[in-house]
Amino acid sequence: MKIEEQVKVFQCCHDGTLVRLEADPLNKDILWVIECEYIVEMMEPGTSELRGCFRGCTELYFQEWGSERKMEKLEELAALELEVYAASERDGAVIVACYLTPDTYASPSQGGELVIRTRDLALWTQTFRSITAEELLGASAAYWQDFARKSSET
Repeated sequence: MKIEEQVKVFQCCHDGTLVRLEADPLNKDILWVIECEYIVEMMEPGTSELRGCFRGCTELYFQEWGSERKMEKLEELAALELEVYAASERDGAVIVACYLTPDTYASPSQGGELVIRTRDLALWTQTFRSITAEELLGASAAYWQDFARKSSET
């Protein structure tokens, strides 16, 4: 998956929470889960988890805004329960702006950047049905169109 598509995947996950990050013991890829019910449910009713895999990941860390410290240990990153806000590309890496929940991490900055440099990104649903970036983008667009329609009716 090209970096432009990787960025769009994380843009779709706005307000989703990164709840799991772990190394795949067989091939050293990094498996992850984002709870993003409102989008995932558009593709698979009754589910809330978008699952994925960073294939050939060469860089993954979180850096708080205003700090020089990089958090790279997967278990520490997962424990942060980062809330996805926005995503962009910088120097060949996906940059995901995230908020920290006050219950998870006491910090005056309340957020930072998750930096991801990976060769490929695979996606699937909670029931392990493989999905494409286009399918996720379509579900996201449908959700936000419905949200806008409902908002204008009130």
